[in-house]
Amino acid sequence: MQIQSKGNNQYPITSVQFNQDASCFITTTRRGFSVFSTKPVKHLYSTEFATNFNIASLLFKSSITALASDNLLSLYDDQSQRFLGEHSFESKILQINLTRSTIIIVEHLKTSILNLNDMAILQTYETAPNPMGAISSTQHFAILGNIPSSVKVFFENDYSKFLSNLHKSPIQHIQLSSDGKYLATASEKGTIIRIWSVHSQRKYCELRRGHTQACINSIAFGENDIIAVTSSSKTLHVFKIQESENEIKSFFKQDIGCSQAICKFDEDQIVVVGADMKVWRIDSQMNVSFVDVE
Repeated sequence: MQIQSKGNNQYPITSVQFNQDASCFITTTRRGFSVFSTKPVKHLYSTEFATNFNIASLLFKSSITALASDNLLSLYDDQSQRFLGEHSFESKILQINLTRSTIIIVEHLKTSILNLNDMAILQTYETAPNPMGAISSTQHFAILGNIPSSVKVFFENDYSKFLSNLHKSPIQHIQLSSDGKYLATASEKGTIIRIWSVHSQRKYCELRRGHTQACINSIAFGENDIIAVTSSSKTLHVFKIQESENEIKSFFKQDIGCSQAICKFDEDQIVVVGADMKVWRIDSQMNVSFVDVE
């Protein structure tokens, strides 16, 4: 779950990503990366490099960070302040996801799984064009399929499900629920988010974000069938999902003032981080607070 931008004077941040449990988030600029805790919102540490890294992914609350500079992947240990290894890919790295044992790398036409310990490639999957680097990794993980408008979901013991004909337009964002029961997908139009029952491979419900095109930046599954969505429309939408043939509209909407923001659940609260370095927190009663990160 990550946003990327070219970075400018208004938003010098080039990427923002939560760690796996939303206890921290990591930002990159043209000079390096910074790590912040989310509760409380606090700057923990920053590291600068001569190399311009444009993506960073933090392994839980450890000192291990995966960094990408164009097609080069580097693994860095901030505690020892040294690089542990690197790996070059054929094309630009669009997304990095870390698990306790693997590094998942997304390129435009393929997704690779690497061993975290030695950075050896374990598996490579060809995918449909994936310019936004769509990927979802929780306890299980989902990637774009090898044909347009399809997704492949991987479970333990090499068990997988293939879902196809999910949208008429190319898929831009995917998110798997932590238990692997549901898959959320959004096309490049960004007006509708579809929720699929992974095991039955059938549509569970459809969420109406809006009627004007927008880029979906993040989708987050919470407890009690709550889903949060951020988009380039500078809004956070919150939905309650249930099996339905009718479109479901959001029961809560918040203007977050930033077109590049991501969200994730921290227990029963929604945390939103924007490229403008504002951190929002919405509790279970939809009470809203935010802080500007120094």
